[in-house]
Amino acid sequence: MTGKGERGVVGVAAWWAARPRLAWLSVAVFVLLNVLTHDGVQRIAAWLGEVLTIERLSRYVTLAGAGAILAAAGAAATRLRSHPGRNLLLFYGAATAILLALSYNALFMVNTEAIHFPQYALLGMLVFPLVGRFAEAILWVTFFGALDEAWQYWVLSNSVEFVYFDFNDVVLNLIGGAFGVLLLAVLLGPVTSREPTGYGWRRFWTSPPALVTAVLILLGVGLWLVGLLVVYPSPGAWVVLARAGRRAAFWATSYWGKTAHVLTPLEGLTLVVALVAFYVPLDARLRVRLRGAPAAKRP
Repeated sequence: MTGKGERGVVGVAAWWAARPRLAWLSVAVFVLLNVLTHDGVQRIAAWLGEVLTIERLSRYVTLAGAGAILAAAGAAATRLRSHPGRNLLLFYGAATAILLALSYNALFMVNTEAIHFPQYALLGMLVFPLVGRFAEAILWVTFFGALDEAWQYWVLSNSVEFVYFDFNDVVLNLIGGAFGVLLLAVLLGPVTSREPTGYGWRRFWTSPPALVTAVLILLGVGLWLVGLLVVYPSPGAWVVLARAGRRAAFWATSYWGKTAHVLTPLEGLTLVVALVAFYVPLDARLRVRLRGAPAAKRP
């Protein structure tokens, strides 16, 4: 984009950040739409799989995903040349691209799961201007994505015995959110500075998304200690995270031949914590100042 394009992105982000009530309401609506349209999207994907065959649909999804990533990388490359945080964002962008590729090969049972990436990349771009912190925005996205998975597991599939709370999708949502946050950070180059920000682990652990997550984890641990939360079906348990029971092998194979690993709750939580922690150092070294930036007249 040109300099005028840069000012346009900054102006829209500044307009968004200056209206937190409207913006958070819009985020809530976006999350709600993600949750409520899940069944419809699945039906469309199933229909396309029948029309095209799952192998052909997967090939198209793979090509489209690769094309989208290359297009985003091309757009970001021009911005990164003069970006104050160029080296940091290059490193984190490359790492996130590797995570996308690894999860695509290791965590997808069907390639149409790639829809998680653009969905939550957009959510990350909506949340980032409101919090101004990389790790906090990514954790909010992860939390909202977990709500979606909870709805699917305990409401949509409440009577299905062979399902589990899908930590694979929670991780996919996190990676997609990180991609969106980093892409927007690149586009916000004019209001970014590389400097010590004073932001460290203590501030992160006391941030709203970290506190909400900690409360939920502590609640889960408490229920587990008294036997009301279990991983696999057990008499008297209130919460069962994997009604499908234990997996016989590390790798599972789908009906059309795709191999993937199904994360256990412990694996999923550990991976989420590790990935969010990976992005915290960005906040200690890059500052994005939207307050005071000229806002767009229209979003």
